[in-house]
Amino acid sequence: MVPITDGRWTRISLSDEAIKQLLLVTPNLPGDDGLNHPVRLRITAQYLNMEGRNRDDEDWTSIPVDAVVKGKPVTVALNRHYLLNALRFGLNEIEVEDPLSPVVFSKGGKKMIIMPVNLDGPKVTVPTPPAASSGATTGTTPTTPAAQQTTPQEQPGAKTKSKTLIILGCRMVLPPELERELTVIEFALPGKEELAAVLGGIMESANIKSMEAEIQEKVIDAASGLTTIEAENAFALSVVQSKAIDPVIVAKEKA
Repeated sequence: MVPITDGRWTRISLSDEAIKQLLLVTPNLPGDDGLNHPVRLRITAQYLNMEGRNRDDEDWTSIPVDAVVKGKPVTVALNRHYLLNALRFGLNEIEVEDPLSPVVFSKGGKKMIIMPVNLDGPKVTVPTPPAASSGATTGTTPTTPAAQQTTPQEQPGAKTKSKTLIILGCRMVLPPELERELTVIEFALPGKEELAAVLGGIMESANIKSMEAEIQEKVIDAASGLTTIEAENAFALSVVQSKAIDPVIVAKEKA
C-alpha cells in the first residue's frame, strides 16, 4: 500500500548534483557492517545531512547535502543499499512523515517505498515462566530459533494457499530440522559483464567520461570475486580517494 502524503510530511528535493554526491558518499559512510547497513537522514530547515556511525562510536559522521527542504525537521534511518537503489533510479523527491513511517521516493509517476530502520531496536518482552506445579520434574528446555519452530507447521497451510516462503542469507548452513523442508538455490558471483555494468554506472555518476580499455580490464579483474554491491562500493571509494577508479584501490577492498 502506497502512503498518501500531505502537508504534514517533510519534502526534500534533490538536484542532479546532490544525487551524484549521495551516490559517492553514502556507500563509504561508517556503519555499513552493522545490522541493516543503516544511514541516518537528519533533515533540518535548510539542509539534508547524510550520516553514518560505526557500532562502537558515539558521534555520527555527517555530510551536508544541498537540498530544498519544505516542512518540519525530522530524522529517519534507512538501509543504505535500498537508498542507493532509489537514487540510481533517479528518484529525486523524498517525503518523510516521522522516524518510523515508510519513506516515499518519487520522480514523476515513479515511486519507491522504503521502510525505515529502527536504530533503537525492537522492544523485547521476556515472558515469566510459570511456576512448576507440585511434583513436576524441572529441566532444561533447548532454545530453538523461531524459524525452526514455525516453518514446518506453516508449510501445509502455505502449500494449500499457494504461498512461497523465501529466506535470504549469505551462508548455506541450515539446521537439521529444515534441511529436508527447504530448497537451496545458490547465486553465482557477478561475471565480467555484470561488473562492467556496475563500473559504467559509477563512471556516469562520477562524470568520468571514458577509461582506457587496458585500465578498465584491470579494474574489472581487481573486482572479480566481489558482489555487485561490494564492487560498487569499491569503485565509489576509489573515486572519493583518488578522483579516478584505480584498480589498486579496488583490489585492496578484497583484502
